[in-house]
Amino acid sequence: MYRDLEDGTRADRNQSVPTGLERLRTRISKDHEHNHDEQRTAYELRDKNYRLNALETKMLSDIGKFRAIEKADLLRSIYKGQQEAFDRDLRHLHRQNLVRIVDPKGSVTKYIALTKPAKQLTEKHLRSDPRQEIYAGAVKLRELKHDAALYRLYQKAASEIEQRGGRPVRIVLDYELKRNINRELAKTKDLSRQKQQQGIRETAEQQHLKVVGSKIPIPDLRIEYETPEGEREMCDLEYVTEHYRDRSITEKRAAGFKLYGSEHRGRRPYGPDLVGGLISL
Repeated sequence: MYRDLEDGTRADRNQSVPTGLERLRTRISKDHEHNHDEQRTAYELRDKNYRLNALETKMLSDIGKFRAIEKADLLRSIYKGQQEAFDRDLRHLHRQNLVRIVDPKGSVTKYIALTKPAKQLTEKHLRSDPRQEIYAGAVKLRELKHDAALYRLYQKAASEIEQRGGRPVRIVLDYELKRNINRELAKTKDLSRQKQQQGIRETAEQQHLKVVGSKIPIPDLRIEYETPEGEREMCDLEYVTEHYRDRSITEKRAAGFKLYGSEHRGRRPYGPDLVGGLISL
């Protein structure tokens, strides 16, 4: 379910008339917002201008790549725990109809997703790589958890790439890889078994993947990055949860994926401890 942000500015009907001190505080708050607005850049989309600062553009870009991200993860990774700045910018994005808070029933965790205008804005102005897929809207709770976990996995792997002097330039989610693979394999469904197997091998090669047995294992996340020498490389990542069987892990290793798992795998497959407790397997 989508919900509006609580911006703390909605007056209660029974509230008394503001005092002089309260009016002064309101004026200071508005002046503070105005100063920040002057630091924002205008981005045009369909005869409308959206004003964004650098952190807001980073937030839209990251959310669009992963479909949905936990609110707490955005605060930690982009705003470095600066709650006031984060709340201010999130309100500003919400007022421009660029983000939605996703508050699933029965879950205490809140997720942020892009609106359709935000997807279009990000595709037009905020992508550094035109091949980068951008997503809008939200899906089922389990998929929300999956997407949010992949963002934390990306933070860990991207940090390791940067420590080696590399620079991440594009991420590819499993949804995109599955779509591309299924589209190609659909062309071979009426062919002989031998031709179908040949199609599987060719499709895997096109997607820079391997055939294991008679299947093409698909990673949770692919990071394309630039090496210190300026070459393009990629790494395929898999987040191993408590539900994985030994056979699945063996298959993922054979496919050449880099496996990560939580130090507390047996306790919770997806959770905030993933950031500090994520280890290479």
